[in-house]
Amino acid sequence: MIISHSTDSNELNLQECQNQLNLRDEYQKILERILAKIRASVNLTTLCATSSQDVCRLLKIERVGIYRFNEDWSGSFVNYLGFAEAPWDILKTFGQGLVWKDSHLQETQGGRYKNNEPFAVADIYRAGHSRCHIEILEQFQTRAYAIAPIFVGEKLWGLMGAYQHSAPRQWHSHEVEFVAQAASHVGLAIQRNQEQQKNKQDSIARQRALMEVVGNIRSSLDTNLILNTACQEICKLFKIERAGVYRFNEDWSGEFVSNFGTVEAGWDKVNPFGKNLVWEDTHLQETKGGRYRNNETFAVTDIYEAEHTRCHMDILEQYKIRAYALAPIFVGSKLWGLIAAYQHSGTRQWADYEVEFLRQVGAQLGVAIQQAEILAQSKQQASALKGSIARQRALTEVVTNIRSSLNIDVILKNTCQEVCKLMRVERIAVYRFNEDWSGEFVSNFGMVETQWESINPFGKNLVWEDTHLQETKGGRYRNNESFAVADIYEAGHTRCHMDILQQFKIRAYALTPIFIGRNLWGLLAAYQHSAPRHWDEVEVEFLQQVANQVGLAIQSSETLSETRSRADDLQQAAEQRRILFDVVVKIRESLDLETIFKTTVQEIRRWLKVDRVGVFRFDADENFSSGEFISEDVLPKFDSALGVKVQDYDFGEKYAPQFSQGEMQVMSVVKGTDSKLPYQDIIESFLVKAQIVMPLLEGNELWGLLYIHQCSPLLLPMNHPQILPDG
Repeated sequence: MIISHSTDSNELNLQECQNQLNLRDEYQKILERILAKIRASVNLTTLCATSSQDVCRLLKIERVGIYRFNEDWSGSFVNYLGFAEAPWDILKTFGQGLVWKDSHLQETQGGRYKNNEPFAVADIYRAGHSRCHIEILEQFQTRAYAIAPIFVGEKLWGLMGAYQHSAPRQWHSHEVEFVAQAASHVGLAIQRNQEQQKNKQDSIARQRALMEVVGNIRSSLDTNLILNTACQEICKLFKIERAGVYRFNEDWSGEFVSNFGTVEAGWDKVNPFGKNLVWEDTHLQETKGGRYRNNETFAVTDIYEAEHTRCHMDILEQYKIRAYALAPIFVGSKLWGLIAAYQHSGTRQWADYEVEFLRQVGAQLGVAIQQAEILAQSKQQASALKGSIARQRALTEVVTNIRSSLNIDVILKNTCQEVCKLMRVERIAVYRFNEDWSGEFVSNFGMVETQWESINPFGKNLVWEDTHLQETKGGRYRNNESFAVADIYEAGHTRCHMDILQQFKIRAYALTPIFIGRNLWGLLAAYQHSAPRHWDEVEVEFLQQVANQVGLAIQSSETLSETRSRADDLQQAAEQRRILFDVVVKIRESLDLETIFKTTVQEIRRWLKVDRVGVFRFDADENFSSGEFISEDVLPKFDSALGVKVQDYDFGEKYAPQFSQGEMQVMSVVKGTDSKLPYQDIIESFLVKAQIVMPLLEGNELWGLLYIHQCSPLLLPMNHPQILPDG
């Protein structure tokens, strides 16, 4: 008897262990599902609501609630993040924005939960709670509960509560542990959501900061004030120890012409930064600007890990520089200098947005310096001053017109029209490079004689293959250089180049590159057809400034388009998940096959926006030769197919094998199909223009078909993610 009892006990223990393993396996699946949703950036509301439902049903409890702390450590239930089983889901007092002030949690700022401890009570009447605590729990009809903290980062954000309303409940340790793990995952999701929101806010803040810096830079036309302002603003925004502006000399040596620092006073006494400004960099001198002439930036986290030469290290150590970031300043097409950010006290990891911000400030400084120099020169001559002001106004007008739209075609059209009018040339055109560095004109505007257009219409044959540009991948323009020719017959062009120019009746031209970020996108071209033309330097620079603005406008347009596309994709995906969830919920609410079919066809028709969705069932023992529609959702203006008997004696041999393997048929256009279609009577009787036919399998057996019909003269939406193309 003793042995038998021990055997029974061992069997029970083994069974209990197996049950525990099965439960933990289910727990792990739920947790992995939550993590997958977090990685997929599922909407926080959906993630929490579905996770609460999963926890609730796996533990077979009556409610899972999400409770959030306020600043004063009171709190309230976030109702739309939780889940409750019927009939407790209609409990009006639970979670309806009611602030729950727990004096203990307020006084202890989270109590045991701030130490990441879960807590479970099997019966509130045996837990030794105070009378006021009992009254609150009774208000929410809570009899038993298990609570785990939700941390967002290191901060106690709130609580996840598992509640039993109807009766006491003995909580097992693995159940409480599971609730705690689920709460941890929810905290991770909230943190991820907050980080995404913060990234969006940071991006907007950086853009505003750039506009403020640009506004401050542009507030003066005095070069020294512009440079000093730029250094101060960069120091303040980046919270770095020094910013400086370095200008190249004619021999590509250089000197600091402005700097601003917030460093220890002792360092300036040892070797005052800015008192001995000449800095001769042999590499920059030999390469005439090095990487910076290609409009590249450069950042070093730690000079002792950057493999600098000894002479370079000596200069950096002389000024106590430990980390730095540099961006070029172009004035027109010429590399004027560098904008520099320095860290003295230690290393610094430069964020990508910081280096990009520095590059944009450098670009704006180039424009500002150019404007200041133009104005300074213009002050020497009254006529030059008048011309400079006119050009500045013209640029502002052009930029305003360019930025008046985010449609790229409109941007290019406005550019061509405005520049053509302001420069008084006979044609302005925009040329875009292809992947192989051939290209085509994507926009042009001209004020030329009518007979020229009739000889060879400019823009009708847009492809222009320039072998030199293809071989050199953009030629001089990739170095941000402009090019002007006063007369093509005196420029020394090759014969093939001359042939193209003569084909379009071009006598003089000026070209400047359009960059999108660091990538050469295309060219902005000014053409004179009727005669040679001498291009003033200010005209070429004006063309380049417009090209810079066109590049920024195209980049802004593409960025907005990508953002809208991502938003549309997210919205469509959310709508698909919502509809699928609705279908699943409705199906789960009923075991009646007729109800399930009715729900399915209604939701699919609403989702796909088609004319008819129907369920077709084969007659038993007829080898798939006949059947009828047993469920349908159809627009009122079309005939119903319900109860209509259909026969096709070839279906069992020709089509049933493929459908039995799970294949589907998609036809965007039914009319004009050469071969006979399965159950063609359906198509002819109900005036079907396009259709999708999907198999309905019962196990491995073909039970019926799901028909999706478009009867009005429209194509089916073939971009739906669950529909396969023909064949």
